[in-house]
Amino acid sequence: AWSMEALRSAQRQGAASARARREAEERFRLLVEGVQDYALFMMDPEGRVVSWNPGVQRILGYDEEEIVGLPVSRLFTPDDVARGVPEQELRTAEKEGRASDDRWHVRKDGSRFFASGVVHPLRDEAGNLRGFAKVLQDVTARKAAEDEIERLNHGLEQRLDELQTLLDVVPIGIALARDPQCREITSNRWLSEFLKVPPGHNISKSAPAGEQPPYRTYHQGREVPAEELPLQRAALQRTEVRDFDMEIVAGGRKEPRQLVGHAKPLFDEQGNVRGAVGAFMDITERKRAEHVLRGRAAALTSMQHALTAKPDLQTFLGQVVATVADVLQAASVSLWLRDADRDVWYPRAAFDCGHVLAPDEPGCSTASAPLLANEVPVWQDIDRTRKPVAIEDVAENPHITNREWLLARGIRTMLLVPLLLEDRVIGALSICRTDTRPYPPGEIELAQALAQQATLAVQLTRLAEQGGRAAVLEERNRLAREIHDTLAQGFTGIVVQLEGADYVLPESPDEAKARIQRARELARESLAEARRSVRALRPQALEHSSLPGAFARHLEQMTAHTPVQAGFHVHGRARPLPPELENQFLRIGLEALTNALKHARASVIRVDLFFEPEQVRLSVQDNGQGFDPQAQSASDGFGLTGMRERAEHVGGRLDLSSRPGQGTEVTVTAPTPRAGQTGVDPWLETTAASAS
Repeated sequence: AWSMEALRSAQRQGAASARARREAEERFRLLVEGVQDYALFMMDPEGRVVSWNPGVQRILGYDEEEIVGLPVSRLFTPDDVARGVPEQELRTAEKEGRASDDRWHVRKDGSRFFASGVVHPLRDEAGNLRGFAKVLQDVTARKAAEDEIERLNHGLEQRLDELQTLLDVVPIGIALARDPQCREITSNRWLSEFLKVPPGHNISKSAPAGEQPPYRTYHQGREVPAEELPLQRAALQRTEVRDFDMEIVAGGRKEPRQLVGHAKPLFDEQGNVRGAVGAFMDITERKRAEHVLRGRAAALTSMQHALTAKPDLQTFLGQVVATVADVLQAASVSLWLRDADRDVWYPRAAFDCGHVLAPDEPGCSTASAPLLANEVPVWQDIDRTRKPVAIEDVAENPHITNREWLLARGIRTMLLVPLLLEDRVIGALSICRTDTRPYPPGEIELAQALAQQATLAVQLTRLAEQGGRAAVLEERNRLAREIHDTLAQGFTGIVVQLEGADYVLPESPDEAKARIQRARELARESLAEARRSVRALRPQALEHSSLPGAFARHLEQMTAHTPVQAGFHVHGRARPLPPELENQFLRIGLEALTNALKHARASVIRVDLFFEPEQVRLSVQDNGQGFDPQAQSASDGFGLTGMRERAEHVGGRLDLSSRPGQGTEVTVTAPTPRAGQTGVDPWLETTAASAS
């Protein structure tokens, strides 16, 4: 620019000497020729090259003869030529005094290079256009670097956009602290929506005074100060913080949400903490599911234990309400069953004041009289929706029939859960609490799961009772048919023969004797039928197995899928015993097992069967709660009288050892038949001797 200006100055100085002009031109020539990294050339007004510097040959590849008169358009790409770019460049320089651009140019060999170019017009002293001067600099390497940087930046922007999209769509909260004190914390979209704050809002609990944090954090029931939160701890302690569980109340919610957080510090190049980053996951639903599963498992175990003990329906329903109260930590639980024919609800069991109450027992939280469904709106709601009904404020609900009594007992909230069998409501659980916190979805789901198990248990118990009654009736009918078809018919024949013998005796003693002989034969046949009928009454387990095998199978069946550890051991050489002795021992042993499971609540049961030379001995031991054998109520409740009678029936004795809290041992001992004894029931022996 200085040389061009010097040239113009020399041109304007028309009166200057030729020597001054030559000196200026020489300086310009030396300057132009000395610049090797630039292509400098002069053009006439039409854009043809008239002079050049050595950089033209080095950069463009043209020699002296080829460059003179070469139109400048030959240096442009065909696309630029087609669009008239060379002409536009000259006209812009002519009009504005300068034209510059960065674009692709073409060398003599057709290769391309990227150049930064500047065009200046050349004018005479009168201001007329004499031509143009153009300067080209090969910046291909710079262009490639810029393109690579642009490509990398574009790729980085894409990756950042993808990362941002990923962080926004994943159900995980991301928090970034931009300072060591964690006073400026930003979050991704999920965490912003979770906290109900605008995007980019500062979510730090350590924010300056006057800014309220958008949430409150608790850990194990204690509100967590800002310096103990995961991000702050990571930055302060310069270490990673993992699996920090917390409860957060935010976004206008009443119930806290449970989160687990991980955080780690961020360091600069000098190793100083410059902030922290953390990830947070909402595990509320998972915790609810775990609570439901734990409660369901506990209820299943308790109910299975109750079913194993084979209680009656009322006892079992008492176990159900006690289990529900324990799992849901309720003050009282009552179970109502529905009589669909009369559309009446009646109470069947209740748990209150720490123990199970009968429906009509004083202090029970249920009404002792049945309730008509159309008189209780809550029952109507359950029947219509078939869904749980939560009453979060008993005092404000006028549709509860015994509201005043409940309030007097301190009941503040209720949850009514239907018992559904297929699509029918067969009953409901009424769960009462003394606190005022609402029932979260997890507890309602757990209550529904317990109600389903209660429904199944009620139905199974009903079916079992119906099946038991049907089995008894069928056995009675079978015995009636057996007696009618065998013994009654045989005895009738005997009577006929004896009456006939009595009639013909005076006139025909031989015929009377024949009739008496026939009566004797009928008596023997009837005796055989009686023996067969008695054998048919033996337990089915003894029909297909020995006494040890029957004990082992029953013990396994009665304790399967329960937490009870059971063991059966045979001592001595097992041998067949008289059927009646085996039958009574099996019955006594099963009664003792039932007592251990039903009443003792034992966790370990051991059964020992001793085959001794002149006697057989059975011992059933448990580590249960024990009782006082002298108490009449215990004797009535545990069936000890029946076991003693069975032992005495086979000439044996029953011994009982038990103390409260120290378990129970039942031992029965009976003599075994000596060699030559038949082992047949004594009643049959007597009958056979009489018949003979």
